[in-house]
Amino acid sequence: MIAQGRFATSNRKYLSTVEVAMLRISSSEFEEFVAAVPAISGRYLQTGRSVRAWRLSMTTLGDVTIVWVRGGARNIFHGTSLAGRYSLYLPISEPTVIALNGLKLANARFGSICPGQEFILRTDAPTLWAGFQVPFSAVRHRVGFEHDDATLLAQTRVLQATPLAIARLFALTQRLRAVEARDPDVLDGTPSRNALAQQLLDAIFEMLHRGDPRDAPKVGRRPMQRHRIMERCLELIESRLDCAPTVEDLCSVAGVSDRTLRTVFIEQCGVAPHRYLMIRRLHAIHEALCYAVAGETVTSICSAFGVWDFGRLARQYHSLYGALPSQHLHRAGRMRRGKTHGVGARRVH
Repeated sequence: MIAQGRFATSNRKYLSTVEVAMLRISSSEFEEFVAAVPAISGRYLQTGRSVRAWRLSMTTLGDVTIVWVRGGARNIFHGTSLAGRYSLYLPISEPTVIALNGLKLANARFGSICPGQEFILRTDAPTLWAGFQVPFSAVRHRVGFEHDDATLLAQTRVLQATPLAIARLFALTQRLRAVEARDPDVLDGTPSRNALAQQLLDAIFEMLHRGDPRDAPKVGRRPMQRHRIMERCLELIESRLDCAPTVEDLCSVAGVSDRTLRTVFIEQCGVAPHRYLMIRRLHAIHEALCYAVAGETVTSICSAFGVWDFGRLARQYHSLYGALPSQHLHRAGRMRRGKTHGVGARRVH
């Protein structure tokens, strides 16, 4: 089926992943890919031009949901983990370009996110990563009684695992992908799905049990304080998309200096505050152009976001999206007329 719908400017909530048994998404267009992705509560922000197709593969086996994502460009995801679900993020390729809350997932590290907690997942280059979601109750029951660090299940952390534990989970996911590619029906039977799900749970619990948060760097401002700085800044930015705040406004609302703000933004988002503001506005304009209604023009849309130098905007837009604003507006018109029906993110259940 073709994924449809508008990628909302505000946070979106989709169906829980446990409701989807198998899903495949592939699209050359970032906004079509995001609109088709289920089970997210937050926002993707593309920070570099796409160099390849965006792909997602998701499989649910009992209590375990596995998601593989191949990004097509540098990007940031800022959101909240699903209620009742414990999430882990594991880099598959180029781990040095993936960071959770500013901490790189390199050297056998992985991201551990508790239910309902906000986080920022950043990739500094197109890469492949895997995500795992399991019931928090199961994690708390099994890991909580075995691990000495009580904060393990109370905070979003970057944990250091043993290479053997990482290798075991990675091998299982690779075998699952190979089996699905060779014979998708082999896992239709309940016994086989339950057996694989239990093996995955065992591998995940082993990795958590051996996870060591003390190896994460602890320099400078405390992570929680940095989190509050980002939270205040992003809240202000999202509330003023039609009149973007200045860097001085962000410093004021966060209660920090220009230097500190720059350090935190680069650590968390990979870009300086002024560039983040520019990219966020470009995304808002891009969305409005892609889903424009009859009668809207490039001028009317850009003006609504406080743009007055249209030549400069066109250059910035082309640098990020590889097309001019007018081209995306025209494409939106063609889609309204039904001339491109069937083109977009491919989604197969």
